[in-house]
Amino acid sequence: MNHNIQKLKFGITPDRRIIVCYFSGTGNTQIIAKKIVESFNNIGFTSTLINIENADKISIGNNDVIGIGFPIAVFSTFPIVFNFLEKIDKVNGNYVFAFDTLGGTSLWGIKGKLRTILENKGFQALGFQEFRMPPNIFMKFPEKWCRSRVENSLRQADEFVEKIISGDLNWTRIPILSEVMFGFSRVLFNISKHKWHQKCFKMKVDTSKCNSCGICSTKCPVKNILIEGKAKIGNNCQYCFRCAGVCPSDAISGIASPRDLHYLAEGAEF
Repeated sequence: MNHNIQKLKFGITPDRRIIVCYFSGTGNTQIIAKKIVESFNNIGFTSTLINIENADKISIGNNDVIGIGFPIAVFSTFPIVFNFLEKIDKVNGNYVFAFDTLGGTSLWGIKGKLRTILENKGFQALGFQEFRMPPNIFMKFPEKWCRSRVENSLRQADEFVEKIISGDLNWTRIPILSEVMFGFSRVLFNISKHKWHQKCFKMKVDTSKCNSCGICSTKCPVKNILIEGKAKIGNNCQYCFRCAGVCPSDAISGIASPRDLHYLAEGAEF
């Protein structure tokens, strides 16, 4: 199999501002993004954190280094991430690194495509890192195992920052597999937008448990939940599962997964 690997041997210095932009459905990506920002700041860099669901555009200076973080969903990531990437203005050679969080595998469905998108925007790709975190759907794992995954990924986040600074990075792309898996992911997301899919498979509300607190409506990243007596989920669900995680009454779940399988990262803030 032909591996197209970009490996760079140069570092970055503290005169460069680090801007870490992220989207997080249930908190995994958020806590890793926070750790990366903290690690940069602890060694003298100026690093800031931007939640992309609240930002239309970011102001990028000539010396700024950009980080992009997101969760893996069906081998790629959510449309909200791609919508943000489209809004980024072209730059002139700014460095960029990226990372994802996942419970399973991406099968290279995002790495290659993301590098292409960012390079077409004028960025120089530094490196890509995947962080294995507790899954948030389908299977429930022991708490000790989940905690171990989080702790390992937080340690890896420190190591990732060290590699960014030293320039000891790579961004792997397997051309054919990357394109096939990305295309497969886009097909699945396009199917999920159809009215019949939204009607049959979007998140569901147990009205006997819903107390109409409105937390799910406030926290939904795509503003797809209204409170009309009880919570009512619209037809623009991207299946990030945040609503299930933040609901204090355990009233929201997926069609294929009971509420107790959904996971909200400890320390996440929405």
